[in-house]
Amino acid sequence: MDGDEEPTEITAMTTDSRATTPDCRDVCSSGLPDDDSRTSWDHTSAFVKRFVKTPKGIGITAVVAILIFVFLSLILAKIVTGSLHLGSCALDPFVPVYMVSSGALFLAFLAALLLVCIKCRHQGEDEGDDRVSPLHLLVLFYFFIHIVLQLAGSVCVIRARNDLQELQKTDVASRVTETTVIAQHTVKLIAPEVTPAYPIMEPVRMAQVVSQPLRPQATCSADLLDFAFAAVIVELVVSGLFFIFIVASLLELAYIVWYEPSIGMKKTMAKANNSNSLVSA
Repeated sequence: MDGDEEPTEITAMTTDSRATTPDCRDVCSSGLPDDDSRTSWDHTSAFVKRFVKTPKGIGITAVVAILIFVFLSLILAKIVTGSLHLGSCALDPFVPVYMVSSGALFLAFLAALLLVCIKCRHQGEDEGDDRVSPLHLLVLFYFFIHIVLQLAGSVCVIRARNDLQELQKTDVASRVTETTVIAQHTVKLIAPEVTPAYPIMEPVRMAQVVSQPLRPQATCSADLLDFAFAAVIVELVVSGLFFIFIVASLLELAYIVWYEPSIGMKKTMAKANNSNSLVSA
């Protein structure tokens, strides 16, 4: 009798409740189709391929491609310009070094980003949440170094550019002073009898003649500093937009670490309570 006993409704529900334990995919669903053979990279690639074929996607893709081309051209121009002026900016030798190092750092970041993307594409989603990946860590690491280098370079470029403008003004004033000295010598030595007839020349005749020859001063290429200043402004704008993206990523990370586990625990406890209520019934 016991071996041929048919399961009742209560025993069937008890067996089902004990056999089915809550899975991570049930508790922490990502909203994607339940296809374990496809990774998040596959879903993203499929979405991008569908989006770029739409009229809106074609326009946005063209704008993004143009902006990327312009930005890469700016980076290459920084490296070339800085290399041509290495050791020739006496006002601040760090300016061309900053241009070369920041451009080379960005190219190295792009190469590392490409390698990480290729590796993550073939790795899958077996461990952890794919939203917290080496890609995020690489972006955060580069952003930290970029901000430090950007601040140092911006200060040096702006200060050197202001110093060059002051030197140009000082050079003009010095040339005017030399012209005044020549005029004073002319009035004193050549025509001293003219001053009684022209009282306006009296202050010039009575002034003390002090000759201050121009001394060689540190200088720098104005074209280099103007280009570096424009590049700094563009990079500050891009860094501001990138900072917004970093803050959004950190908020998403905080949501994953602190908020989603609590939701998963609540759902697990709710399922356990439902199972207990069914068993008791």
